[in-house]
Amino acid sequence: MNATIRTLLLFPLAFAAACASAGGGSRPLPPSAQVGAPTVRAGDQVALRIFGEPLMSDTFTVAFDGRVTLPRLGAVRAAGRTVPDLQDSLRVSLATFLRNPSVEVTVLRRVAVLGAVRAPDLYMADLTMTVRDLIARAGGLTEAGSPRAVYVVREGVRHPVPGGTISTLAAAELQSGDQVVVGERSWISRNYPTVASTAATVITLVFLIVDRAGRDDGEGQ
Repeated sequence: MNATIRTLLLFPLAFAAACASAGGGSRPLPPSAQVGAPTVRAGDQVALRIFGEPLMSDTFTVAFDGRVTLPRLGAVRAAGRTVPDLQDSLRVSLATFLRNPSVEVTVLRRVAVLGAVRAPDLYMADLTMTVRDLIARAGGLTEAGSPRAVYVVREGVRHPVPGGTISTLAAAELQSGDQVVVGERSWISRNYPTVASTAATVITLVFLIVDRAGRDDGEGQ
């Protein structure tokens, strides 16, 4: 009986340990192959703003061949170029048609935010954003969402994000087509107060039974 009591006493602690370990991961996101400043990739969107030229300003998608088709300029190679490089190149090309053009280029990654978030959807993330920012744009976690169970799914492979929802992993390290998935907390974690209360009640009953049995044994002697 003493062994049973010890087991029941340790039961809530075992639940707590299970809750603490829920959502852990062991495989980090593969490091980016790019060196230095982030580069434009196929599937990204290029937000082009030419001051004073609203008809030429718009958002354009980089095709799988790495080119983006722009007004007046046609197909322009974008993939593999940094944002400053692309911006300067477009400024030079547009100078053929415009006098001292002022050009601003913003690159956006196309990332789906799914799982235990309030507004799962496809989001466009600029390169200054982090995974945390993306999750915030998706409305944050639901009540069941786990702040430690955040993954990037790329080409069918799931990679845990270090730090979960507090991660500083930048959108620049993501790729268009990636999925940021927030997992749910375990059933034990979501219902821990109820489970702990039930375990405490069971332990109390066991003590009462043991105490009663001990008294009966004493009276029998």
